[in-house]
Amino acid sequence: MEAATNLHDILCADDVATWFGVDRKTVYNAASRGKIPCQRLGKRVLFSRPALVAWLACESGSARRMEAQNERTTR
Repeated sequence: MEAATNLHDILCADDVATWFGVDRKTVYNAASRGKIPCQRLGKRVLFSRPALVAWLACESGSARRMEAQNERTTR
């Protein structure tokens, strides 16, 4: 049963686009530039839900650190 749950953690570009609320071309573009974590399997680009969640958390933390740094330098 656990394996079936893990299959839901593998997403295609359309799934990621729907989840993020962007066009699938945006997802493919970000993947090709190495901006979001993905794996290629032949011509397919696959995404791991846990990897994307971790990436979002990391990016969010980076954005907060940059905001704090900008706030300190503009005072």
